Amino acid sequence: MATPSTDDLLAHTDWLTQLARALVGDAAAADVVQETFEVALSKPPREDGPLRPWLGGVARNIARMTTRSRVRREARELAVPVTADVPTPEELVARVQMQQRVAKIVLELHEPLRATLLLRFFEGLDASEIARAQGVPASTVRSRLKDALDRVRATLDVEHGGDRRRWAVLLAPLPAMLPKGGVVLAGGIVVKKIVIGLVLVAAVVVGTRLAGLWGKGADDAKKPAVAAKPTTGSAAKPVTPATAPAAPARMGDLPTWHDDDPKGVLRLEGQVIDEKDAPVAKAMVAIDANPPIVVETEADGSFVFEGLIPRDYRLEATAGDGYAGPARLRLGEKPEPVTLRLKRGGIVEVTVTDRAGGAVVKGAEVELRSALTWKATTNADGVATLKGVGAVWAPLAVRANGYAPAAMMFGTAGDPAGPERVTIALARGAAINGRVVDDQGKPVGGARVVATSASEPLPVVDPRRDGVVASADGKFSIPAVAPGTWRLSATHGDFAPTTSEPIVVDGVNARSGVEIKLAAGGVVRGIVKDKEGKPVAAADVRVVAQGFVFWRARRQAFTDADGKFEINGLARRAVDVVAQHDAGASAIVPADLAAKREHDVALVLDVAGTIAGTVVDAKGAPIGDAQVSADPVWSGGTVDRVQWNVRGVQEAVTDQTGAFKFAGLPDGTYRVRAARPAASEAQLSLSTGVEVKPNGAPIKIVVATDGRIVGKVQLADGKTPPRYNMMLGWTHPAPFSAKDGSFSMTAPPGKHTLTINGIGFVEQRKEVTIAEGKDTDLGTITVAGGRSVSGRVLDESGAPVAKAKVAAGTLLTGGGAELYIKDESINAKDADTDENGRFVIDGFSPMAVTIVAGNDKGRSPSLRIPAGPDSVTVDLVLSPTTGLDGKIMQNGKPLGDTVVIANPVGATSSNFFVVTGADGTFALDTLAPGSYVIYPMLGGGGGRPKDMYTRKVEVALGARTKVEIDTTPGPTTVTVAIKNDKGDAVAMAGIGMIGAHIDVKSVDQMRDYSMLHKGDQVIPIYMRTVMGGTVDIPGVRTGPVTACAIFGNPMTGDPATVKFKCLQTKVGAGAKQTITITVPAAWFE
Repeated sequence: MATPSTDDLLAHTDWLTQLARALVGDAAAADVVQETFEVALSKPPREDGPLRPWLGGVARNIARMTTRSRVRREARELAVPVTADVPTPEELVARVQMQQRVAKIVLELHEPLRATLLLRFFEGLDASEIARAQGVPASTVRSRLKDALDRVRATLDVEHGGDRRRWAVLLAPLPAMLPKGGVVLAGGIVVKKIVIGLVLVAAVVVGTRLAGLWGKGADDAKKPAVAAKPTTGSAAKPVTPATAPAAPARMGDLPTWHDDDPKGVLRLEGQVIDEKDAPVAKAMVAIDANPPIVVETEADGSFVFEGLIPRDYRLEATAGDGYAGPARLRLGEKPEPVTLRLKRGGIVEVTVTDRAGGAVVKGAEVELRSALTWKATTNADGVATLKGVGAVWAPLAVRANGYAPAAMMFGTAGDPAGPERVTIALARGAAINGRVVDDQGKPVGGARVVATSASEPLPVVDPRRDGVVASADGKFSIPAVAPGTWRLSATHGDFAPTTSEPIVVDGVNARSGVEIKLAAGGVVRGIVKDKEGKPVAAADVRVVAQGFVFWRARRQAFTDADGKFEINGLARRAVDVVAQHDAGASAIVPADLAAKREHDVALVLDVAGTIAGTVVDAKGAPIGDAQVSADPVWSGGTVDRVQWNVRGVQEAVTDQTGAFKFAGLPDGTYRVRAARPAASEAQLSLSTGVEVKPNGAPIKIVVATDGRIVGKVQLADGKTPPRYNMMLGWTHPAPFSAKDGSFSMTAPPGKHTLTINGIGFVEQRKEVTIAEGKDTDLGTITVAGGRSVSGRVLDESGAPVAKAKVAAGTLLTGGGAELYIKDESINAKDADTDENGRFVIDGFSPMAVTIVAGNDKGRSPSLRIPAGPDSVTVDLVLSPTTGLDGKIMQNGKPLGDTVVIANPVGATSSNFFVVTGADGTFALDTLAPGSYVIYPMLGGGGGRPKDMYTRKVEVALGARTKVEIDTTPGPTTVTVAIKNDKGDAVAMAGIGMIGAHIDVKSVDQMRDYSMLHKGDQVIPIYMRTVMGGTVDIPGVRTGPVTACAIFGNPMTGDPATVKFKCLQTKVGAGAKQTITITVPAAWFE
């Protein structure tokens, strides 16, 4: 931010004086005001934003330093003779004469400058009030004020030979001499603020007593301030009024549980204020340490966190309906105070129902968990209301007497315009009882045991909050878990975390006699050195379990002064180890703790890729505390994402000069994005960013002022949809429910994809360009009603089924027990059947639609409705469900943390997925009888590269189906080249290579699987994207293959838009082989 103008500062004089009096009393208030203004001129705010909160933080810091040193200062002053620090009579006369001269210059100004100046500084009117009084725009008033003050300064400069220091020295002490009322009379004219205004301009020339002091020295960082009492996230319960929720959470994917941070020596102070810049007492403030620390603000809104370490943090605050955050900051050796401004947050309404019958559940406890936690209890209608919620992606957990607890990840836009609604169904549950013992059979008291659903693909469990602790005799009891397949995990000290085999619970009868045996944990120790062989202290060492999901287990430690580290109590499985430091990063070193319990590793910081630069605003001014991220531009392989997950998210916060640096980056291309302080992850993801390779010249990222899109949404008949969602890019959708259909969304300037969806109309996408700092009016957006899918849900006897859930969409993705997961599905909508078993879901495009129905007693097969413009009526028949258990192996070892998918044969756009445990096992508890293709997915979802090892199975009622799939790769790297019939390389295409000879004519046939499998053989499918004409596929098994080139998006439902060419060949046992697919050049003309 540029240095504040005189008018900017003077506008806050009265408020700042009142604050200073409250902090230090009348006698010292003027000193605090003067020194605050001097700081503003010598070290202005680093980022754009309201000036008053920043001034308040400066004033409070000065007041604290003033109070701390007062006793010692007074003692020194008593011991030292009076010197020139006390004005002589001659100096006092000179100062009074200067005040009178200022008053005379002001009175000699011509109109309207004189009247404008006096209205501003004598009457205390602001620019808008003066504008109304004079009948001119506020901008004219500001221009007149600047002109008037410039004329007064110029006159004084001329009278003192151009030496501003001479007259500034005479005016500088004035504020310290102000009487209680803050007014000095000079010739009958009030000159308080005018004189101060002149002093402010001179202060930079004269110098300031606080130069080099503001920002806290090391000594200050160790001294106690007025502290709130910290509590950990696990124990904290915000002390707020009954209507107040607790706090927000950072956005992300699934929560990852970390070791506790080491005890640090750093201290962070700050203040919480409201939208009127008033301090907020008893606000709850959280910092995302491990575990989170929660404190309550004092009467002046101040707070302090102690025991922190140098790293990036995020801060959040809440009080009443207000929310602030997440504010990111990089904590260095001399932390500066932070200010959190509360704004009105969003509202989330959580409805809790009984899974068996759908009745509402009264008295259920609902928690939206983050560093802080929003809490509410459901009312007689089964609704719990959480207020003051920010834009978060956080665990939403529900408990109720007589039910098994339930949890899910929940995202909210934090928009106060309308409530966001979600429903969670609770099931009756049964207990699991057992004991924890060591490998000698002795009880392990104090072990923490937590239950995780094996059929839940995205488990949301907090061991600190949801686990139970074994008694001294090793016994434990988990009060209730829902029907299904469960894993129990136990941890304790240096024992290895241990997970039981899957346990089936019927939800009625308690399971007893479960024994979890803990053995000595794995140990990874070693030393971190730089490229010259010198030990590196404070390097960040991470140990990450090998697998293919990004939320797999990880541990973290810092090296000591000798560069050494030791991490104990690790799971006995294969892990990856990596070190990171400002000086660089190490290569990723594998360690198989299953084969060998203890590993000594030497990590050398020889990965030296660096990206450095600055973040500035549109005027070129540096932005301090800006958020910066660096993400790889993916190469198209399956390995790079897995390795990047080991290294972790690369985020940085700029220093006060706007500078940032990423170190230890592997070779490749990265997209570096930036956003202003306290911006959400959504805003950061929407920024365009810069593509760059490491070790190049410093880059400059310009963060422009956000703009807005405004407009209205209406249906084709002119009516307004009662509720709809809007989403920019892939951010969380924001709900709108204005009666006139109006909307307003703030986002970074540039081109974005806007998605509009809701019940009753077809999802619509359009490209929008948001102008910097302006409103972009999109006018009225008319959405089409589309076609509908209606019908009945029946049981096997033909009787209608009421309150069944029906889901339909372009792609439906469910879990091991869930009918469908909305956030994982595409264009999905749902409805409940009425008392006659009927349903209507409308708003579908002509694309093909997949539909499925279910309740707690049964499920229908997934049905595919062909593409077409007409509405469709179907009957869905519920049948009892069954389950499937399996295991995934690779190279003779279990493959943990891997997504496994079940595709119903014939329903190409329906799937159900789960994740393997550490032992490679998985469970799908709720499947309709029929044929399925089961496959682990090694790589990313959607269009990202992946290897899939498919096997066809029949799921029938009765005993659960068993399946094992081996994913051991083959010996050959196959290079697939795509050319047109003119010999030119094709720039981009999708590749699907199937480990069998099949005759397919379309993508749908390839995805149908009905012609693929004969018997129980495992058939690999390799999916890649060709960039620049070729792509390498490593680990291909030998034998027949069908390689297909795909052009276009198969999900559009329009076969005419998708081109498809396949080639049958054979992969030999050699190390490398090339397959060339030739396609017509006319396809691209």
